[in-house]
Amino acid sequence: MGAQLSVVDNEFDTVKDYVYISTKILREIITKSQEQSFDCLSYIHSHANTLFNNEQIKEIKKELATLNSFEFDQEVKEALQKIQEAVELADKYPPSYLLFDGDY
Repeated sequence: MGAQLSVVDNEFDTVKDYVYISTKILREIITKSQEQSFDCLSYIHSHANTLFNNEQIKEIKKELATLNSFEFDQEVKEALQKIQEAVELADKYPPSYLLFDGDY
């Protein structure tokens, strides 16, 4: 279980798929995000879809910068890097959205 990370356009067509992030890894990211009272990454759901718009993507950039200052295992670091890459693409081509397509 987990979520597929993608960037989608305003018609919700996939622009690019990035990586499948397991529930275990998402839990680590979400838990640390909640500890930091983040406005966006705290609300990712591994069992449902979570969609972030361009305004939220700007906030996610800040949240990722903070998360990258913490110690995580290699799998979490790689997931954070993929999220960063997806955020950069979505921010470069608005209106694009960051989608965590969770398992049901």
